[in-house]
Amino acid sequence: MATSSSADSTVIGVIDQKFEGGYVVTVTMGSEQLNGVLYYAQEDSVLLPAPSHNNNNAAAASLQKKKRRRSKSEIKRRNPALPKPKKTGYNFFFAEEHARLKPYHQGKETDIGRMIGENWSKLTESEKMVYQEMANKDKERYLKEMEEYVEKLKADQVIVDAVPLRQWPPQQDTDIQMEEAEAGEGSFDMNAMSLMDSEERFSY
Repeated sequence: MATSSSADSTVIGVIDQKFEGGYVVTVTMGSEQLNGVLYYAQEDSVLLPAPSHNNNNAAAASLQKKKRRRSKSEIKRRNPALPKPKKTGYNFFFAEEHARLKPYHQGKETDIGRMIGENWSKLTESEKMVYQEMANKDKERYLKEMEEYVEKLKADQVIVDAVPLRQWPPQQDTDIQMEEAEAGEGSFDMNAMSLMDSEERFSY
């Protein structure tokens, strides 16, 4: 998700879950971590002026501006090879409550999100601990998968950087063979000369 930085703090947002009306997100602001819900903008909430001879250009400009705003708000797709982000206790609670409340509040995602937030705030610490344990297990899963992902990246990098073994050029192979042949002929001549010398000595 988007990351913004300033001289005082850094804000990092992560999409934990997507549902029909928006996203469940975790936002880290410095040392503080917040959980929340982002809802889709209601497209029918923006009323365009009725077209006329005088305001056609204004209506077109307003529509174009709306399209640009929506395109900027689109969230970039995550790398599918990356492990799924770790969930917080609130994320597990939200998913559980959303599945329970949705059949009774069809098409009211905003109200469902508000009710889930209220229900979470009413939980005792011991009740929240149940979901925190789920989050701890999911954190272990995330760390393990991330470690495997990093190791795979390193292995892929080694393969990419590998240099093939140097091969001798054909000309060098030919030169070596010629040198070996010449050396062999020299040895044969020396042996032949020794044999001739011995025959001459024997004839005398």
